[in-house]
Amino acid sequence: MKRTILCYGDSNTYGYDPQSPLGGRYPPQVRWPDQLAALQPDRQIVNLGENGREIPRRPWEVQRLEEALKRSSPVDAVVILLGSNDLLQMSPPQAEVVVERMRALLAWLLVRRGQWGGQTQFLLAAPPPMRRGAWVADEAWAEASRHLAEQYGALAREQGIAFADGGAWGVELAFDGVHFTQRGHLAFAQGMDRALRALGL
Repeated sequence: MKRTILCYGDSNTYGYDPQSPLGGRYPPQVRWPDQLAALQPDRQIVNLGENGREIPRRPWEVQRLEEALKRSSPVDAVVILLGSNDLLQMSPPQAEVVVERMRALLAWLLVRRGQWGGQTQFLLAAPPPMRRGAWVADEAWAEASRHLAEQYGALAREQGIAFADGGAWGVELAFDGVHFTQRGHLAFAQGMDRALRALGL
C-alpha cells in the first residue's frame, strides 16, 4: 500500500499561475506536488492547496482540514506550507504573529495525530521569502517573510516535528514577488523530495 502524503498550503501549493488574469492554475505537470509525485511514484501525494489560504484559526477552517485528513486516512505525513498570506494581510507584517498562529495549529494537529492512522508525521516548511514585486510593494513584507524560516525552524524543534526551509532551494519567484514560476515549482519539488527522503518518507 502506498504511503499517503498530504501537501497542505496556499496558492503556491494549489499551483496558481501569476500570468493568468482570472486566478488560473498551472497545468498539473508544473505544480510542485504533482512533480513531487513524479519523483516519488511509490507515494500517493495529495494536493490540498487553496488560493488565499492563511493558517487556519477559525473553527470552520480547522474543521475543513480535519475532514480532508479523514478523507485521505490513513495519512502518513502532512507537509504544511503556509504563512505568506498571513503576512500579506498584516500592516505592519509581524512574523511573530504568524508563528503563534502556526503554533496553535500544530498543537491541534499533534493532539489528534492518531486519528488519521498510526502516528502521522508533520513537516513544517518555510515558504521561500517574498521579494519586492507587484504584490509586495514594501520591503517590510519581504523582510518579515525572511524571518519565518528561522522562527519556523525553532517552532518545529519545540514541537518535535520535521522542518524544511524552502528558501534554501533556489526557488524562482514571479514578477509579483510571491508566486513560484514554473522553474520555481520544479526547484521546490526537488527540494521537498530531498527533505522527505531524508526523513524516510
